[in-house]
Amino acid sequence: MRYARLDSRGRPRGPVRVLPDEGAEHADVQSVGSNVAIVWRSFEGKRTRYSAWLSKDDGKSFVLREPGSTSLENDHPFIVRRGRSLYAIWRTREAVHVERLYA
Repeated sequence: MRYARLDSRGRPRGPVRVLPDEGAEHADVQSVGSNVAIVWRSFEGKRTRYSAWLSKDDGKSFVLREPGSTSLENDHPFIVRRGRSLYAIWRTREAVHVERLYA
């Protein structure tokens, strides 16, 4: 899975980056100001891992976070925006996990 900023015609503007997880599924992307967040899940045999790739400099550099995993049923994580804050939501059989990505 790849990430890039796009111009008005849908062409990459700047470098195209590969997410740091070959098993990434259904990534969700959201930005606010210079903050960019990408979240996804990936299945690793018996467990599903939820990951977040975060940038504070308009996508020039990213930090990888892996906030959770489960062996039970789960949905794809997604990002919601409230004002200038971004939150990741991940539903698993155990709970609905809400994590503030940017405030």
